[in-house]
Amino acid sequence: MTSNWTNGPDLWDAILLKLGPDAYIAGGAVRDYILGTEPKDIDVFLYKPGDVVANKVWTYLEGDVNGGYAEGLEVITYRYLDCHIPVQIIRTVKYPDPQEHFDTFDLSTSRCQYSLKSGLTTTPEFEESINTGVVKILNSGPKTPERIRRLTTKYQGRFHTIVEK
Repeated sequence: MTSNWTNGPDLWDAILLKLGPDAYIAGGAVRDYILGTEPKDIDVFLYKPGDVVANKVWTYLEGDVNGGYAEGLEVITYRYLDCHIPVQIIRTVKYPDPQEHFDTFDLSTSRCQYSLKSGLTTTPEFEESINTGVVKILNSGPKTPERIRRLTTKYQGRFHTIVEK
């Protein structure tokens, strides 16, 4: 089956409208849209473990999807409609504020997001990386080396320098 969806605001709006006003998309899918490339997945974040919408989505999708857990996060992956891009719903149980969560992202090239409330937003660190090709490691974690490898492989020649903040 051919997908009718491509990465970007039309698909994101369709996903976010189903998940509620507090859901947002952040990281690689937004960066890849800005840079005109295909993402490996779309990360959709929800907060409030007690939130009715988040729990309803979580319960509805459980059993149909691959799940996982990292500190402060619960992750499920599923296929949305006929979209060929995997969608990960990540329920944050540690970060009550999207901005607080956003500030934990490890690479400057991941600090971009999209929500129904505010549309597409980026940080100064993101803009600087896009304009200069210098990626800053803002919060190093165990997955940071793999994320840097994927980024530099995908965007060969675009990002030429990786620096610690």
